Amino acid sequence: MRVTNSTITESLVSQIQRLSSQQVDLQKQISSGQRVTKPEDDPAAADRIMQMQSEKRLMVQYRRNHVQAEAVTNISQGALQSLSDLSTRILEIATRAGELTQDSDLSLYASEINELLEQVLQASNTTYKGEFIFAGNDRDTPPLSEVRDVNGQITSASYVGSNSNSEFYVAKGTRISVNLDPSHNAKFADLINKVVALRDALNTADKAAVQTTRTNLLGSEDDILLAISDLGATQLRLEVAKAQDNQSFSQLESQISAEADGDLSRLLVDLNQVQLALQATMQSGSQLLRQTILDFI
Repeated sequence: MRVTNSTITESLVSQIQRLSSQQVDLQKQISSGQRVTKPEDDPAAADRIMQMQSEKRLMVQYRRNHVQAEAVTNISQGALQSLSDLSTRILEIATRAGELTQDSDLSLYASEINELLEQVLQASNTTYKGEFIFAGNDRDTPPLSEVRDVNGQITSASYVGSNSNSEFYVAKGTRISVNLDPSHNAKFADLINKVVALRDALNTADKAAVQTTRTNLLGSEDDILLAISDLGATQLRLEVAKAQDNQSFSQLESQISAEADGDLSRLLVDLNQVQLALQATMQSGSQLLRQTILDFI
């Protein structure tokens, strides 16, 4: 079978185009540092990279959730510490009031208790980004609803928030409810009602009632300390999840890099080989072209 000059020329042109395309691809890989820049570079590796990048996007969302969780728990911890400080001061007043000999001095303490009641209510209805953090899932409504007399003084309070909490992922396989358990939230209303009883006892100079409310308030202080402890346990879980997530994220990035990144020294060798092959092919083509012209003459 006779091979024509036309057939040889077409073959050379095809080879030059193929080698030129390889040269461009290798130059792009060297420039970007990546071996796989498109699926056809390595279909199997490209598929693995896409799966890992999908997992990476999930982990990025976990990190956003974790930032949100940290903010909520930190603000909750601050509010609980405020409630603890207020409870300590209220107990101090109850203790000192029991030691007073002049009933007229009790009304002075009652006035301070009124101010402390407002602060307890405010701390119990703490918000973050417009949401009430101690309201369970019903975060659009203040968790404590107070009743006031004609003088604007608090006479009672009740918990009107939700009795359930939502959970969300902060790491792969780790779901956490960062809001305080509603069972703790309801006890903030109990604290207010006990403080109201103390104020009323001070106003009526009923020292026996003052002593009774002081004993009851000790229980509320324990409730606050328990809430602080539970929230601390949640914060510890968040820290553990964060450490695990950071480790997994780093490992995933390394795996993606191992699949996608090119070996620079190897890429340079490949580029040199392709360039030599391209140069040789073009020289052959040039010689063929000259021979064809001579034959024609």
